[in-house]
This record gives sequence, C-alpha cells and structure tokens, in this order.
Amino acid sequence: MMTHDYASLKELSLINVGLTLLNEKNTILRQMTNIKRLNLSHNSISVIQHLDSLKQIIELDLSFNRIEKIQNINMPLLTILDLKGNQIKRIENLKTLKKLERLNLSKNKITEPSLQGGAAQMLELTELTLS
Repeated sequence: MMTHDYASLKELSLINVGLTLLNEKNTILRQMTNIKRLNLSHNSISVIQHLDSLKQIIELDLSFNRIEKIQNINMPLLTILDLKGNQIKRIENLKTLKKLERLNLSKNKITEPSLQGGAAQMLELTELTLS
C-alpha cells in the first residue's frame, strides 16, 4: 500500500481538471497544511469554501472559474490572490487578508469598484487589477 505525505506538499496545480466544488470531506486537502501555492484556475468552482486548513498559503489562483462572491478566504499569510475571469459583482470579505500584495479581479462583473469590502485595510496591497 502506498502512502502519501500531503503535509509536506508546497505547491499544487489542478488547472482545467473539471473541479466544480471543494468538498469538505476531502481529507487530502485538509492534510495539505504546509502548502504555499495553490492553482485551481480554469475549472468550474462556484463557491470558495473548505480552504480553512490552508493557513500557510501565500498564493491562491482561482481565476477563470464561476465564483460569484468573495468569501471564506481566511489565509493570514496570503500575498497573491487571483480571481480574474469569474462572476464576482462586489469587492467584499477581504478584511482578514492583511498581507495581501496583489489582487486581480479583472474580467469579473464588478459594477461599483468600492473598496469598502476591506481592501482599504490591506496596507501591503501594491497591485489591484480591475480592468
């Protein structure tokens, strides 16, 4: 029987593999406690959820999915968040991302680019892309 040590995994890319949701029962995802970079771009994910165990992550790419709302991103070390090409309408729920340096929200459905959703409190933010 082959065993895997997912806790030692630092980077994972699951690009264009048909993911539709992040399942709370996914024990592999919960074991990736030391992952630094996660790329789930070009899938069909509609809700950001069940990523709470990924506290060490610094880069998260959820671009080109079907996400409608920014939520459930409680990653204190996150510096890069790519949400390009989704269905997001509002900039919200970003207050916990105090280390965020780069945020890409281009090609979404944002009609009123207000930073009331917490982006104004992200003192490390140096790049915000909305076009």
